[in-house]
Amino acid sequence: MGFLFSGLFWGSVFILIGITIILKVVFDIEIPVFRLIFGFLFILIGIQILFGKPFMKRPFHAGEGDVMFTEGRQHFNPAQKEYNTIFGKNNLDLSGWNEKSGIFRIEVNTIFGNTRVQIPEKIPLKIKSDTVFGNSLFPDQSVNGFGSHIYTSQSFKEGKPYLFIELNTVFGLSEILN
Repeated sequence: MGFLFSGLFWGSVFILIGITIILKVVFDIEIPVFRLIFGFLFILIGIQILFGKPFMKRPFHAGEGDVMFTEGRQHFNPAQKEYNTIFGKNNLDLSGWNEKSGIFRIEVNTIFGNTRVQIPEKIPLKIKSDTVFGNSLFPDQSVNGFGSHIYTSQSFKEGKPYLFIELNTVFGLSEILN
């Protein structure tokens, strides 16, 4: 029954409701969306009972660094420069970064979701945050709810190797934790 609480299900419901509203307004066509969803739900539950397997056994990933419509857990990968969370929840562990990487730049995007970024306190860090209708929380307990914010850790020194994160949050929550 975890499917009922997944972002994929609710995203599909909202898309169907939107399409129904457009069809009603533009073409004067009425579709009984809630009856269709209710029927579709019974079909899915019946199939799940027959086969005994959940529909979403593993997270749906659009790309290597993307978590969409589900919950995911990712770890630092030097080849990965961008991590996206869209209609989901992501736990991103960046503790694998080391100073041998030099100035390392990554982009973390959260859209209608929740992203938690774990970074050890000793890592020199600079974050440029842009937030629109959401919240970005930083280790020093500062919050960015709308607009831009720059955060630097105590171990950050200009000219020395550090981890630079471009943090973009739209209608979501991004947390940077030590």
